[in-house]
Amino acid sequence: MTDSSISTVYAWGCLNRRGAAQTYPLQMHGLSGENAMSCAAGTDHSLVLLSCGAVWVCGQADDCRSDVLRQGTSDSGMTFPMQQAKFDGARISSVAAGDSTSYAISHCGKVYSWGQGRYAVLGHNDGEQNHIMPARIRGFPEDSIVRRITCGRWHCAALVDRHQVFLWGRNHCGQLGLGFLSRACVTPVKILLEPDEDCLLSVRDLAAGEAHTVVIAEAGHAGLDVPKPRLFN
Repeated sequence: MTDSSISTVYAWGCLNRRGAAQTYPLQMHGLSGENAMSCAAGTDHSLVLLSCGAVWVCGQADDCRSDVLRQGTSDSGMTFPMQQAKFDGARISSVAAGDSTSYAISHCGKVYSWGQGRYAVLGHNDGEQNHIMPARIRGFPEDSIVRRITCGRWHCAALVDRHQVFLWGRNHCGQLGLGFLSRACVTPVKILLEPDEDCLLSVRDLAAGEAHTVVIAEAGHAGLDVPKPRLFN
């Protein structure tokens, strides 16, 4: 993509609660003229990251899903009412979406989340509170840089400083990798991929399914300090 190019965002499928299927791509008119760089989709909402670092959201606002606007239709096709998320002036570099949640990583590696707080999936250490506006997740080490987030339905995994993996949210199937089952973990917790604490793994990629987590890593050596998880049952 050149500096002068303008990207176009398209969507199709089940685009509203009326159940009508959109069987071919339609342009998201609310972003006409904007240079979109990446996107993410939850169950009933979408996020679009622009080259300027702004994030626009659209979809269903039920249950504080994203503090977004409802989708609608016009005679010329599908229109997508958009609303810009606010991050206290931070420029965003990547976005992710869970079932009813949204996440954004700033250029300096800080993470923001908002939406439905079920199973503490937002990571704010406030139980299951909903957040209708983006709020910074403060459970990571102060000087750390979060490089990527992946979302399951009700849990999240984050790659921090290239070799640390943090998880939070629902843990009914052990998807957080803590070695035991619980209802949820309310704040991000670093896990060990190997029982040998002197083995430092460089993480190449990570992904989350509905109730499981997958990580690709290669081995090195260093000590890891693992904090005690804060749980609620």
